[in-house]
Amino acid sequence: MATIPLDSSTTKDGDKIASDARPTTRLTREGYQFVFMLMFVWLAAILQNVNLLVLLSGAFTGMLLIQWRIASATLAGLSAQRFVPYGVEARKPFIVLVTVTNPRRWLASWLLMIHENFAIQSTSRGLWQPGQGLTLFVKRLLPRKSSETSYNCIAPRRGTYQFQQMELSTRFPLALMRGRVSGCGSQTVIVRPAVGTLVAEWRKALGLPQHGQTRRASAISGGDGEFYGLRAYRPGDTYRWIHWRTSAKRNELLVRQFERDEKQSVVAVLDLYQEGKSAIKPDVVDQAVEFFATLISHVVQKDHMHALVSILDQQSIPLFDVKSAHQLNPVLDRLALAAPSKNDSLIENLRSVSIRNCMNEPILVISMRAKPDWLAATEHSLEAASEDSQPTATQSSPIDANPSFYRNLRWINVNEEAWKHLFERGQIVAG
Repeated sequence: MATIPLDSSTTKDGDKIASDARPTTRLTREGYQFVFMLMFVWLAAILQNVNLLVLLSGAFTGMLLIQWRIASATLAGLSAQRFVPYGVEARKPFIVLVTVTNPRRWLASWLLMIHENFAIQSTSRGLWQPGQGLTLFVKRLLPRKSSETSYNCIAPRRGTYQFQQMELSTRFPLALMRGRVSGCGSQTVIVRPAVGTLVAEWRKALGLPQHGQTRRASAISGGDGEFYGLRAYRPGDTYRWIHWRTSAKRNELLVRQFERDEKQSVVAVLDLYQEGKSAIKPDVVDQAVEFFATLISHVVQKDHMHALVSILDQQSIPLFDVKSAHQLNPVLDRLALAAPSKNDSLIENLRSVSIRNCMNEPILVISMRAKPDWLAATEHSLEAASEDSQPTATQSSPIDANPSFYRNLRWINVNEEAWKHLFERGQIVAG
């Protein structure tokens, strides 16, 4: 089993070579030498008029015809299929399975070679560039049988990779000609960011409630529990839970409230804003993305919590809930293609968070920059007014939110040494 390191979207289905593709043949290096010797014998037979040399040249010509016929016939009708696993992560080997099928009734195939090539998508130009390749061997493929072979791949970074067109070839039986057949075999693979590990004290370092700590049950608008009561409509509430009959009587919009389970939630925001004109090092971007992927994976899969996720990059996506490992898969696929953006949409995003975060959940912002001045000034003013009974946010903040919103916000700059000890990046593991 070969391990091929790719130089820098995964599907479960295999890409198949069409069985009606016509094989092509061409002379090998040995074949050219053989043809040169055949021409020499044929010329000597004509000039010397030696019947034995004429018979010898005829035998040589017959060998070429046999090589051409067998090389073409053994490839005709063959089909190949490639299977790539779903959920490939960077720096972690994954197994690619290749299956070759011989549908013929009588003729077997010998000494088959399966050629795989890879291409890398350039993030700057969006073009595919040649990568590495490998060759697999199948000694014998009997009629109406299939043969399976596999190999390991390692993608050092997240992103988009492509398996190019697969090719089957053989030089059986005399290696004078090489027959080959190709078809539609390209396949795009999305490599997710590597999910690392969080230290045991990560909650305490971020000032979050400890795992298993109970909190007060509350009521929200939504269908997650039993009916609780009615309250006034607030921006961000869904129209599905408006109680239209009571709203018509009171001449104001009223929303149903439901009891909610005491399951904790976390709001996670990935900020990939690129300050200035200088390009950010790819390793810094990957570190922020992997930290974010590790955080939400740990929260959803290990702590069994809900996560309200938002990604701010070149194609920012709105807030959406992640309540299970199945809902986590699209997020990880999206993080594989996340790239820095020069458009700062942090304020608009945090405004949406302040509206939807009615339960005052912890808000974790993973970023590549320092905390903005307006946010630091607002937090400082709240700390200065902490002795008052009812502190309010200062007018310097562009977000009109409850003071608890700022107290629950944790800013994590991946460039600071204070946060690097909380996260261990995933390393290359043995396949």
